[in-house]
Amino acid sequence: LIVVGQIGLGKSTLINTIFASHLIDSKGRLDTNEIICQKTEIQVAGHVVVENNVKLRLNIVDTPGYGDMVNNDGCWEPIIKYIKDQHSSYLRKELTAMRDRFIQDTRIHCCLYFIAPTGHGLRPIDIIVMKKLSEVVNVVPVIAKSDGLTLKEREAFKVRIQDKLHYHSIRLYPFNKEDHNSEEIQLKIQLNEAIRTKLSE
Repeated sequence: LIVVGQIGLGKSTLINTIFASHLIDSKGRLDTNEIICQKTEIQVAGHVVVENNVKLRLNIVDTPGYGDMVNNDGCWEPIIKYIKDQHSSYLRKELTAMRDRFIQDTRIHCCLYFIAPTGHGLRPIDIIVMKKLSEVVNVVPVIAKSDGLTLKEREAFKVRIQDKLHYHSIRLYPFNKEDHNSEEIQLKIQLNEAIRTKLSE
């Protein structure tokens, strides 16, 4: 899992909340004497999450420095390179004649892309980066700190984002319904109903 977004958008908080564990430390606001990252860095943290006797080996990749500069030209390149490198490395190990019985999977399966809650829509950098990311990984857009918006503002913001994504032909996860078979569609309907029921309790 890789998280991409500017500093202060609640990436660490969301990850820790999703997995109900303290997996990554919040960078929060920087002190005045702290050095700001001059380029996008890749920080990998490996964890084993256990729930109901099921072990999940999880690598969380943080991207400090992404989008935090005045000139963010090419700030996404280390992220794309890292994702591609992990896929290539896994493929090389898989194709080796004398491969290991257990190949550690360091591929990135999902990217949570955090969108600043401006209420105005996507910035040009968001469009460029999501388009590039969607070519190499499943991208899930997240409106950061959306609890600071009213329900009406949140809905309008979501519609503006969806319009921009559609206009720029950015294909994000979950994909269109035609990609799913009838069992997957039925499962998705049941899941949505379960979530709605849980939220209304």
